[in-house]
Amino acid sequence: MSSSLLYRFFDRIQSDARIGAAHIALFTAMVQLSQDNLTAKFYGRELRQMAKICSSRTYFKTLRDLQEC
Repeated sequence: MSSSLLYRFFDRIQSDARIGAAHIALFTAMVQLSQDNLTAKFYGRELRQMAKICSSRTYFKTLRDLQEC
């Protein structure tokens, strides 16, 4: 399931200039954690750590961008 989701994600973002490395890292972290955690509940700190995003501001901006896309 996760590989199919990642393929669709990469297909959709290929021509979207707004999407950068932080977006890809965050989305990939969300997919990975959702596979590991059956309740699909995880915290921003976990996601930031896994996606290598240090700033809370960058995390929230990136998350908002992904929601809009």
